Amino acid sequence: MSARLGFGLLIAVVLGLGGIVLSRNLLARARAQPAYQFDPMRVALGDSVPAWLDPAMARAFLSTYQHVASKPFSLLDQASLTAWAKRVKALAWVQDCAMRLRLPDAAHLSLTLRRPVAYAQGALQRTWLFDRDGSRFPLHGQGNHATSVLASTERLPELRGLGAAEAPHLEAYCGAAQVAACFMEEVLPSVAKAAGPGVPLPRLLGIDLANAGLRRSRDRPEFRVVVAGPTKRPVFLEWGHAPGSSHRLVPASTKAEVLALILRERPGLAGLAAADLRFRHRWRVRLVAAQ
Repeated sequence: MSARLGFGLLIAVVLGLGGIVLSRNLLARARAQPAYQFDPMRVALGDSVPAWLDPAMARAFLSTYQHVASKPFSLLDQASLTAWAKRVKALAWVQDCAMRLRLPDAAHLSLTLRRPVAYAQGALQRTWLFDRDGSRFPLHGQGNHATSVLASTERLPELRGLGAAEAPHLEAYCGAAQVAACFMEEVLPSVAKAAGPGVPLPRLLGIDLANAGLRRSRDRPEFRVVVAGPTKRPVFLEWGHAPGSSHRLVPASTKAEVLALILRERPGLAGLAAADLRFRHRWRVRLVAAQ
């Protein structure tokens, strides 16, 4: 009887130790691969994709996102989840974001992306996009890079005239992007109302920032708006300083009024090479005829 009892106790001890080891192994596996597994590399775009986000831009955003997505983790791991959300919010493409869990294995992320209003070339043929506030974010999609860039930028004005859109010129490019946004969002709509129906509006081609910071001449404006005339030749419109500049600014309403007056006299800016939007009463004497 004693021998049987001892043998039973031995079996119980062995089974107990085995159970402890097995439990520890299962617990370690659960911690390594917990329930509610979330893989941030598996991304599906929702139904509210903005119309301006073409395929090349979407690939560019996703490629930047993948750099910060990290490895799979549990949705119950609050520290990992919070760190992931912070990384996404810190992306240059992202203006704002909000997140909610969709258990057991998904998270719904509502992103407000920065909408590009202009582009510029950087070092090593990199293309940068700029939003209306002057924030910069990259466009470098996958596949045929040249085709992707062309498709994404052909509708956007180019910021040009100062070299690559890198430091130390970045502040000037940000200012030029704000000029482009002001021209498209404030000046042109006002011109359309003031000029009347049937008056063709100029198409914005780019912003010339060669004199940004008054680096060439203090007598010339910092920025010039480049638009397409009726013969598709560029027409330069003297603009002045960027919004937010410490220099005296000519109101956008004044520039819209002057441009409407010019268009009434020169429909489509016909026969012009340049004009000045800063002087309400002297715009005629500052017209430059095309050669």
